[in-house]
Amino acid sequence: MSEHILDTFLNKNHQKNDFPFRGDYKARICTLKSHLETKYYPHITASALWDEITTKGKKIYLNDHGLDHVEKLLFRLTDLLNISSKELTRYEEYILIFSALIHDVGNAWGRENHEKKCSDVIEEVGNGVIEDTGEKQLIGTIASTHGGFIFDDEKDTIYHSLEGVTPIASKKVHDRFLAALLRFADELADDCTRHNRFALKNNLLEGSEVFHSYSSSLRSVDIENNQIKLLFTLYRDDIKNKKQKLGNKTYILDEIYSRTYKMFQELIYCNRYLKPYISIDKIRVTIDIFEDHEFDKTPYTPINKIFYDLEEKGYPNSKNGSIFSVCEHLKEKTGAKVKKEIQNLKRNAKK
Repeated sequence: MSEHILDTFLNKNHQKNDFPFRGDYKARICTLKSHLETKYYPHITASALWDEITTKGKKIYLNDHGLDHVEKLLFRLTDLLNISSKELTRYEEYILIFSALIHDVGNAWGRENHEKKCSDVIEEVGNGVIEDTGEKQLIGTIASTHGGFIFDDEKDTIYHSLEGVTPIASKKVHDRFLAALLRFADELADDCTRHNRFALKNNLLEGSEVFHSYSSSLRSVDIENNQIKLLFTLYRDDIKNKKQKLGNKTYILDEIYSRTYKMFQELIYCNRYLKPYISIDKIRVTIDIFEDHEFDKTPYTPINKIFYDLEEKGYPNSKNGSIFSVCEHLKEKTGAKVKKEIQNLKRNAKK
């Protein structure tokens, strides 16, 4: 596997004038990562679950928000930077990596408003890692804009939290660009490496089954030719039954539609701050549905295949805020209708 942005940063030879202050910036990153790997990453899921139960009386079993998720996030950041016309400065790389490492650790105090706890983590890590107040504030702000609200119902956290360019001593940081990179890379870092395989297989995810099922089904995420390509793999058993979702139930297909539409909304939003350096035009989604998990069958072809493109077209209409306003043909491919199709397919095969 190729290097991601953190590996590259640590393997580069840095010059003194790459950074605004004295000190070993490689050592800072290594110290931070080691601290998070020991104190936070292994405990995020359990801590978040405990907070939800004790304060809200409900259960939410997070998919992975620890080291594996951060590693995947770093690769997604690298993928985006590979199609960018802007080359980050060494200092911008440092700011982005630091922000990525801490962006989700607030979940250790509970899922709600977790993004706002990034600055608390920076303070807790201590002055041995980061000393300048402006640098602390900038990193905490970039990390926190990956979700949530800035005030009331305002979700444009990037615009209202950052200036566009922030000077730190002698260096300038393109803060909104970095924040958009982090936010959209985080949206893409939700593939099959994040689900709890054992818990999903043994029905131990009461209330959160669909979140892990979604991650499990997302087999690949590719960024090429200014497109995001998503490949989902499902099986007949996945189609038959609804999955649990925070007290309700939903078909996994409908969850995929909902989540990919959310990704499309995030793309539209982040494109505002990624341009002119990065411009992603569409999200192309392919969903392969197979009979079962027996890959040794020849040929092993899908029994049903769904594909759609999410891209801006026509005049925007906020009243039709669902995937069906963008991909109308999917109205005939809802979870319930595809379940019926596959059931009929099996009945016809027996005749």
